[in-house]
Amino acid sequence: MLSGCKRTDNALVPDASVLASGDYPGGHFALQADNSLRMLLEFNTGEVAADGSLGSWDYYGSRPLMRPDQDLRADHELLAGPEDWLATCRRDGRLEVWRDGNPEEGFWKIEELYTPLPLWPGSQYPVADSCRLLEEQVLVTARDQSLVSFNYSGDKQWQFLMGAPARLLFDDQHQRILLASMDGNLYCLNLQGELLWQQPSGGHQADLLPDGMIVHPGLEGGIHCRDADGKLLWEYGAELKIDELRCSGGRVWFAAEGRPGCLDADGTALELDWPEELVLRDIVSGLSGEVFLSGFPHPDSIQAQTAAGAQPMPATGWLLCLDEQGRRLWAYDVLLPDAAIIPAHERQCWLMSFQGIGTGYSLLRIGLPLSSMGA
Repeated sequence: MLSGCKRTDNALVPDASVLASGDYPGGHFALQADNSLRMLLEFNTGEVAADGSLGSWDYYGSRPLMRPDQDLRADHELLAGPEDWLATCRRDGRLEVWRDGNPEEGFWKIEELYTPLPLWPGSQYPVADSCRLLEEQVLVTARDQSLVSFNYSGDKQWQFLMGAPARLLFDDQHQRILLASMDGNLYCLNLQGELLWQQPSGGHQADLLPDGMIVHPGLEGGIHCRDADGKLLWEYGAELKIDELRCSGGRVWFAAEGRPGCLDADGTALELDWPEELVLRDIVSGLSGEVFLSGFPHPDSIQAQTAAGAQPMPATGWLLCLDEQGRRLWAYDVLLPDAAIIPAHERQCWLMSFQGIGTGYSLLRIGLPLSSMGA
């Protein structure tokens, strides 16, 4: 039996406390076509099957990195690049890049530069906000408020300095780099690091629609949509303070005042099936146009129940899956506060929790049909 795992109904699943211990580069994952997860646990690589059981595990060998500090978790996504290149951004300040099957071929960077700590607490931005593997280069955002480009030998190619941390996006269609910076600017660069255009923006929230259109908060509020050349196409809700923004299924999903909203690609608002009593926490894009919204009871509703002598609500929330039209596909009502949402195929998702749950496990797969593995 793999050390640090629990068995239930003949299924072996990594223990949440082990994943969170931080004494190895654990918690890295990559979704497979059959909804299984490829995991890196200790210095082994293996599969967590779609039913929660463990597949084959092999010694991965020495990797070009040191283990993270004991009090840090390495729980970011395992990124796949061209020609079997892999990478991950660790919370202890390391960028790791190596080749699958030949882990000695690669590089790692640390010092005080790479890679960012979780700059946006409470939000589940994918690791692409921090690192991108392109055909000829690796892009990574750095703690000195810059974007750095390396080749696959680890040689620095160029560096673009901003005035604050930024979210990294890449427009595959036009081969352009987008940086939504907290310095109040949206930057567009080419692959050589040259600035193509710059527009005012309301923060790090931004995402891409089809055809290279980018949506971002306006400097004074609301949502702006621009084409690949930076031209303003439309605006929505100038009075709204945008807390989070995502694109999925050709729609723009956003959070404002604790509630979700949805727009067509032309800026037209859609109605959503969202419980009034929930405060929105996360917006996570699905793989087939759906979106996953997590929410928790409003603190005022819990206080009101307690004052009335009723049993207060448990400290769990809801996870809703909505289709491209904003209609509810399914709901899960016992979401743990620290659960990370990993989109899967067939409009399902994995939930990864780093809480030490005495009777449960760290990984759950839910969706249609509703299933809960390891619960």
